[in-house]
Amino acid sequence: MSNALQSTVDRLISQLPDTLSYLTPDDLIAAGWPDVLVARVNVELEQNLAESVGLPESDWANMHAEAVQDAWLQFLGAIRAETRLPISYVRPVLETSLEDVVELLSQPLTSLPDYLFGSLTSLSRDHLASRVSKTGVYPQLTHALVRYLDRKQLDVLSKTEAARILKAVDAKLSEHHTALNWGQVLAPLFELMPEGVEPDLLVAYFRERGMLAEARAFANYDHLVDPSALIELLSQPFEDVPDEEPVVVAAPVAAAPVVIAPEPEPEPEPEAEAEKEPEPEPEAVAPAEIDPEPIGIPIWQRFMPQEEERVEEVIDEAEKTKDDEPSSMLSYYNQDPTEDPRASRILELMADMEEEFIERIFGGDESSFSAAIADIARYDTYAEAGRYIKKEVFDRNRIDLFSDDAVLFLDRVQTYFLEHS
Repeated sequence: MSNALQSTVDRLISQLPDTLSYLTPDDLIAAGWPDVLVARVNVELEQNLAESVGLPESDWANMHAEAVQDAWLQFLGAIRAETRLPISYVRPVLETSLEDVVELLSQPLTSLPDYLFGSLTSLSRDHLASRVSKTGVYPQLTHALVRYLDRKQLDVLSKTEAARILKAVDAKLSEHHTALNWGQVLAPLFELMPEGVEPDLLVAYFRERGMLAEARAFANYDHLVDPSALIELLSQPFEDVPDEEPVVVAAPVAAAPVVIAPEPEPEPEPEAEAEKEPEPEPEAVAPAEIDPEPIGIPIWQRFMPQEEERVEEVIDEAEKTKDDEPSSMLSYYNQDPTEDPRASRILELMADMEEEFIERIFGGDESSFSAAIADIARYDTYAEAGRYIKKEVFDRNRIDLFSDDAVLFLDRVQTYFLEHS
């Protein structure tokens, strides 16, 4: 972890009350932790809770009886409401959550598709909407995906198409951005790190958009970037940077320089540069102007002026493209689960809920479901299979381990291994 992020961790921990042994998400909000970070911490808490609580096994009772299962679901609902963070685990949970949020904020076009889709190649409209609602970063981008499906009257969106739409919407929203606009968009980074943002994060952000001149400006900056420095650097005139010229990051303090390899992306057309609105002079911009909106919902949590209209333009212009990803993970395994007697038996146990599992756990992707069954059949014990399911199915697809669907899925897998134990 970098020095700047470590400093952020130390500051956030110092804001916590020292009289509590456990902390709830409400305690973290009260301590001044940013909402987007607390949301990610809450996901971490639920994952750790899921790993520590499991339906007990007993030779003296039928643990799969309907009454037992109903009672177990009620128990899970009760303990979920009591989720808390032990004070001894604050630092590792915070470090993991902070790194994830910073990655999403500094490289959204790259990170958001993976965050939303996990290992799935496509998602149904409802499944996508559910995941988008839990994503606190750049809502003007993520909500555009659901609006795209609604406007086009489509039921499924592929991961490849989502990445294309995110890039198109981002380009449309930022085509006339001034230095102040960029300050507003990047406000969440400065909220997380008011001491200053590392230049390499801003290099990554602008490099992802093909804005090589802006990326180079931050690469040559040898201090942490505060909001006023951000606006000052972005207010200067920029010259085009050839694609073949690498961007070298002069990281702050004693960190070694980071070389970012060039990407073969086309430079903006000269006409597009000419259309940009004039930017304010550096000395005319006061730091307080970064967020001129009244106190309340931060501007980055809603559309900026005219953004909604621009998003609609992108959606109207968008064409549904062919998904270039492999249509099935089975091409990797080169095996149909129905050809394996072990996998066939698991499919039999899943038969009564197969359609629901495919829709609710695998986002409507039947091939991912089949590939997971083929993998599960390779394990010798339920414990091994359970670890695989938790990491590669539930975590990747953002499925709550305590949800009814997850419990029913695991119940059938456990039944299979009880038969073969």
